[in-house]
Amino acid sequence: MKRILICYIITFFSSILLLGQSKQLDLKLIDIYTHQPIPDAHIFVGNTTIGSVTDQEGQTTIIIPIGITEDLIISHLSYQTQLIDHENYRAFGNSPTLFLTPNGNDLTQITITAERGRKWK
Repeated sequence: MKRILICYIITFFSSILLLGQSKQLDLKLIDIYTHQPIPDAHIFVGNTTIGSVTDQEGQTTIIIPIGITEDLIISHLSYQTQLIDHENYRAFGNSPTLFLTPNGNDLTQITITAERGRKWK
């Protein structure tokens, strides 16, 4: 019985230590000029599969393991890409707000239509 209790205690404290081995960032991305949220921006850690996409309110959560030393990359088609060094994003609070600058690529809607040629059968 004593051994089982010791095993449970070791397992419990090991899981607490493993959970403490990561950094959770609850990011919010805002346009620097209009102060509007930026939806569909990609946030990922370089050279890894860790990443996320912002929702309609410009918010996302990303969990970064403690051993990762790659840059945090924030990209959007209409905004300048930001690279944040691992030391800087580790120093962030839990819910930082980041401001992105538009890059001038304003995408407008296009309509594509097709017509059959006279020789088409």
